[in-house]
Amino acid sequence: MILASNGVGFTLEVIWWLAFLCTFGLCLGSFLNVIIYRLPRNMSLGDPKWSFCPGCHSRINWYDNLPVISYLRLRGRCRNCKGSISVRYPLLEMTAGLVVLFLLDAFLIAHTHTGAIVDYPGMTWQLGEDWPILLAHIILMMALLAMSAIDLEHYWVDIRFTTLATVAGFCLHAIWTPNRSSQWPRPSISLAAGSIVAVVTLMLTFLIVRLFLKPVAWVPNAEPEADAPPPHAAPEGEFSGSELPSDPEFTESDGSESASESHKPAGIRHTLGILGLIAVASSILILATGALFEGAGLSKSLSYTARWLPGLIFLFFLILMGGSEPRDADEEIIHSIESEKSTARRTVLLELFVILPALALGGVTWYYGESCTQTRMMFEDILQWAPTTDWTPLRG
Repeated sequence: MILASNGVGFTLEVIWWLAFLCTFGLCLGSFLNVIIYRLPRNMSLGDPKWSFCPGCHSRINWYDNLPVISYLRLRGRCRNCKGSISVRYPLLEMTAGLVVLFLLDAFLIAHTHTGAIVDYPGMTWQLGEDWPILLAHIILMMALLAMSAIDLEHYWVDIRFTTLATVAGFCLHAIWTPNRSSQWPRPSISLAAGSIVAVVTLMLTFLIVRLFLKPVAWVPNAEPEADAPPPHAAPEGEFSGSELPSDPEFTESDGSESASESHKPAGIRHTLGILGLIAVASSILILATGALFEGAGLSKSLSYTARWLPGLIFLFFLILMGGSEPRDADEEIIHSIESEKSTARRTVLLELFVILPALALGGVTWYYGESCTQTRMMFEDILQWAPTTDWTPLRG
């Protein structure tokens, strides 16, 4: 742990990493806004390559695209058309920053996770050793945040997010395999071998199904794939240039009284959003201050639980607020449920049939590993394979 006697240098180091990673989280939130806006509308993430106003579709310059700062500087309005930009954009950016601070505090300051370094002389040393496990959790949380935001608005779960988080988790855990990481909760040798066999079998089964079978051949009126765009999305490639889709929460500013009356619900949402910004900013301040004092060895008067609890309460109410608002997809999801009701059971049985080979082979592998000492020792030798002295990727 960092001691108070280490002086101002270590305090500045903690301030630097808190500020840097919080800013990194804000930038991740800004990128998530692009993903959350474009994917459900079946837009390319790379075309257009720039951010644009959801109302007038004018290009947003870099100095008007700084996370949170630009929104506050422009008072929540487009520089070009003066239309009101939804407060959800800076709200999500600050939420992403808060989540990254949560993880930084948990791994490098409060040391709530076993296996992470606790006795190095500074956060820079700790990050140099434990960055893979921290990055794996950041990717996981950002994927969950994006999925939640899209699901709240469109009732659509894009499995590409779970695929990304899974692949990143496997790769980064394989990189992070120091000897002390053995303290990290891991499955037994037999269970690990069974899991590997099950995952490989599931991947092969999935490829066979995708290559040789069509979903429409399994079930009449089969439901769309989870990674397909939601029903109300436009066909791919329809939007380009000036034909970009509009944000339903974007409000044009015409100064008329009728317009003001018609947008009263939007005004209420905006007020709640501003209160949310204040709440998340306060949560970030509490978390960062408590983490700074403990990380610099100055005080532990604010426990880790007290640091993250306000932010957790804010996130809970944020989900409640988002889930209580009516959305365009409400009627569509009801119609979709009714239309798929007759084939739901058959679809579930067919999906179970797809995963049965993976479950069976994984279970058999686990059984032989538990019942046969020689087999278990063979599995252990395989998992302990080390291409270098201190790196055991399969164990990771």
